[in-house]
Amino acid sequence: MEHPKEEELIAFHDSRERQSPDWRRVSEHLRDCAECRAALEKIEAVFAAMDAMPVPDPGENYGQRVWAAILHACPNAGLGGGKVS
Repeated sequence: MEHPKEEELIAFHDSRERQSPDWRRVSEHLRDCAECRAALEKIEAVFAAMDAMPVPDPGENYGQRVWAAILHACPNAGLGGGKVS
């Protein structure tokens, strides 16, 4: 079997479908491949570090500010001619 792609290892890490064919295929590969187990451990360490970080407070009107920035960068992305109310 060829090595799983990084995206597959991330999906494996986050998988709730433990009985899916893809999950079993990656699981079986990991059992025999130290290189891929090490790659998965690095991915898990990144997720653990992200989980340990505090979630920043987005502040007031966060959604409006985000949409305003999107519509400014892509004026045709929204309804109303790119105006944010």
